[in-house]
Amino acid sequence: MLTHAQRRVLARPGFRRLWIATAISELGSNVGRMAFILLVHELAREAGADPKREVAFVMLLETLPMLCFGPVAGAVVDRFDRRRLLIGCDLAAGLLLLAIPWLATLPTRAPLFGIAMVFSAISTVFHPARQSAIPDLVERQDLASANGISTITSSINLLAGTILGGVLIKAIGKNGCFIADSVGFAFAIFFLWKLLLPRHNEPGRRARELWSEIGLGLRYLAGHRMLVYMTANFLFTYCFVGAWYPVLPAFVEEVLGGDPDDWVPLSLGAFGVGGMLGGALVPRVAKRARLGRTLVAMLLVLTAALPVYALIEARLLSLVFAALAGALIFSVMVLDTTLVQEEVPPGMRGRIFGARAPMQASGMLVGTATVLALGGGREPRELLIGAALVYGTLILASTLFQGGARELLRRAG
Repeated sequence: MLTHAQRRVLARPGFRRLWIATAISELGSNVGRMAFILLVHELAREAGADPKREVAFVMLLETLPMLCFGPVAGAVVDRFDRRRLLIGCDLAAGLLLLAIPWLATLPTRAPLFGIAMVFSAISTVFHPARQSAIPDLVERQDLASANGISTITSSINLLAGTILGGVLIKAIGKNGCFIADSVGFAFAIFFLWKLLLPRHNEPGRRARELWSEIGLGLRYLAGHRMLVYMTANFLFTYCFVGAWYPVLPAFVEEVLGGDPDDWVPLSLGAFGVGGMLGGALVPRVAKRARLGRTLVAMLLVLTAALPVYALIEARLLSLVFAALAGALIFSVMVLDTTLVQEEVPPGMRGRIFGARAPMQASGMLVGTATVLALGGGREPRELLIGAALVYGTLILASTLFQGGARELLRRAG
């Protein structure tokens, strides 16, 4: 399934270390996240609360660190040693996971909500650090292939993590999943320990220099129309995801007639299978068509597929469309990441990836806030159809009227 270029990328020791470490931590995180979401769902039901509103509230809280801390995290990534940042993030996440079983026994769910926010803050640093490190480990012409490998791995981990999570929840319980996830982070740290990465900027000595660097990154992003267009698409996509994820357990239960403990992992697993196929195919497609044209075409197909998914009642067909959505969304992410890595100077990458995190957070915030506001009086299908139609309208309007879309079609090679 891998191309020759992707096999060449995997042969590079530095990228291979980063890839293995990320793969291990992602697999454990998917198991832990599945267990965490179902734990919140279970505790809310036991307390007589609305489960979908509780899950939506958790996701709403997860957006806050990305929204508030994203640009700062990006500047930190550009300023400090990225290997140490990656190790520190995995270490903190592994230790926090061990606290969840105890927190779940408390009479209030507030500490669990706090844990969700801390994990989001850790991810807000980890992801721009990893994305910024990849161009230092592979050749420029291999960036799409490297990002494709990362996407394939993320998709496999989503599939394996959700299915494994379902199996482990029944075998060792949700608390056992959190412990297993913590062990996974320890193995990830082992592979990151000898990773060699260059430092593009020396650390500043005063805090005000950090704020100046943040402002420079935001101005660079705002002045680059193509990046503005791609960042807007980032925002719109996560608006839909922010509505889909908290509604999914209720959608499975009320529309598809399935057990959420069984069919939520299957739905997310199908999404992961699609992402795996998209990550494998998009580098091949990108060789035949310009990256910009490929990105825009996939966005437009996605706007048509999502409303159909919301209308489906057959469980197996629903899995097929979940896989299609995964293939398109993950392919768009590969192309988006590759274009940012190609366009942005090395010493600015962390700030650009970090500055885009609030857009991701804003999208999640809008989607989850909508579910919180309307979830009590709307059916799950109505919520998903509305989210899909709004998403499609925004993508079409952005493509037709935003100048960055035309620049992307002209310039991206």
